[in-house]
Amino acid sequence: MDQVKERILELAEKHLKDKGLELIELIIDHQRKNHLIQILADKPEGGITVEECARLNKDIGRELEEENIFEGSYTLEVSSPGIDRPLCTEKDFLRNIGKKVQVFLRIPIDERFEYEGSIHSVRDGCLFIDVEGEIRQISFDTVNNAKQAI
Repeated sequence: MDQVKERILELAEKHLKDKGLELIELIIDHQRKNHLIQILADKPEGGITVEECARLNKDIGRELEEENIFEGSYTLEVSSPGIDRPLCTEKDFLRNIGKKVQVFLRIPIDERFEYEGSIHSVRDGCLFIDVEGEIRQISFDTVNNAKQAI
């Protein structure tokens, strides 16, 4: 199955790159006789449209059919990661510079386990957020969970 996932990843990334989009996550769920392939994509600055998702679904789906990757049936879903998606990677934080986030820590910094502020920058394995006018440095190693504040 790893080869199948690698091939789907190659196809998806080719189509996404051609349209100036990036792959956020590829999920393959094996459900009895039907496989569910979920591709989460976004623009580097955020904001993929429903029309772009539909077009990608059609283009990637056509190639999956041509290559006959699965023996059984499958469902392909191409969508946006959504505003409430957890921020996990450095790329996720970079994409959200200037936006307000909530960061939950594994260990406290200045006796706090939670910070909310706007992402100022990301560098050297750290997140720098503006919390009420003060720039706080948070190492990615200490982040338990983070999300865009709504």
